[in-house]
Amino acid sequence: MYKNIVIIILGAIMLCFAGFNNKFPLLTTDTGLFINSGFNRNVPLHNHTAMYGLFIAHSSWGKLIWLIIFTQALVLSITLFYCFRYFAQGDNYLVLYLAYLFFTTFCMSASVTSSTIDPGVFASITILCTGLLLFAQNLSQRDFIVITIITVFSSGMAISNIFTVILITIIYSIRLIFQKKHLPSGRVHTNIKRVIITLFLVFTTCLLISAVHFSLGGDFNIINLTKSPAPIKGEIINMQRYKETGSKTASERSFKVAEKKSMNSFFNSIVDIKITNYDRTGEQSETFQAIYRWYNTDIRECLIARQFQGWLTFTYLNYAEIISILACACVIIISTIKKTGTNHRNLFFFIFQAMLIQVSINLILSENKSYRLVSQIIWLLPVPVFFYLSDNEFIKKMKLN
Repeated sequence: MYKNIVIIILGAIMLCFAGFNNKFPLLTTDTGLFINSGFNRNVPLHNHTAMYGLFIAHSSWGKLIWLIIFTQALVLSITLFYCFRYFAQGDNYLVLYLAYLFFTTFCMSASVTSSTIDPGVFASITILCTGLLLFAQNLSQRDFIVITIITVFSSGMAISNIFTVILITIIYSIRLIFQKKHLPSGRVHTNIKRVIITLFLVFTTCLLISAVHFSLGGDFNIINLTKSPAPIKGEIINMQRYKETGSKTASERSFKVAEKKSMNSFFNSIVDIKITNYDRTGEQSETFQAIYRWYNTDIRECLIARQFQGWLTFTYLNYAEIISILACACVIIISTIKKTGTNHRNLFFFIFQAMLIQVSINLILSENKSYRLVSQIIWLLPVPVFFYLSDNEFIKKMKLN
């Protein structure tokens, strides 16, 4: 029990490595929006909920900005611990858990995502928790309660998380209709009871967000609607307006061009795994002003951070991530050809389709064209690979005493 707690905390500290390397939590152009939302108790625009702003205000105790990234890293560490506890074969799950954390921290973008004051990390947590609710066997009552609480709050951090869970449960509801009644022993699978529980939690999340927004003076709704269009559909909407008022031939030609550009933008974003450039935060930006106002004691650290000085780059990590993904793909292909690791194959397809759904929904809702969505969750791909490695006889003998 105590050993597990210590390991989970060590995992959370490891996930904060990118923040330590930067000498300050990583910031985005939306960080100030979330900080102000949490302390001013208002509902932000731009398809965001108020949940992440409130998370910032409470997890930091209104004083320590480092506690924000540590808390979200701790939640992620707990979720990953449960994944390896219930999906890895044998008693060596702690070894694989630590190995996975080390691998994704220093070779992929897990630490960068965890160390950023942005709700993007909760997209991965939502996907993992949904997988636990659908597939984990013999969940203890305590673990089920913890996973349920994490699912409700993590999915409520962004509208896209809610839609992702809904679409995943719909897909697996349809699969259950055509699924064989008797599956091979040990094969990861779900059932209608788990699907219903997951859908109920989504409904609970929507009620919670709506109640929070209403208590903050907004509408009883999960979103504060904005008139500004998303990047993919923005050009098409503009062309539709022009089509109604401009010449028929010109508008049709422009509409086709805009539609083609939007689709190209969509598919380019799907395969773009490059980590976002964390540009220097200007002193007049909303983010810097929010930190100056609410975390004034941390402003010196912000000024000397590598990001603020313009020295923060992820060139090495981008190359390492490409190599890591190729290596994981090779393991998956080999296991498929040799027909091994069939017990965990469903988990790979689950994570892959959940990532695809998450990115697609984000691209439709997002208003920041430069925001790289795939890099926030691409580090989930090796998860089933490490589950597959747990079947290896050599690894089965490795334990943390």
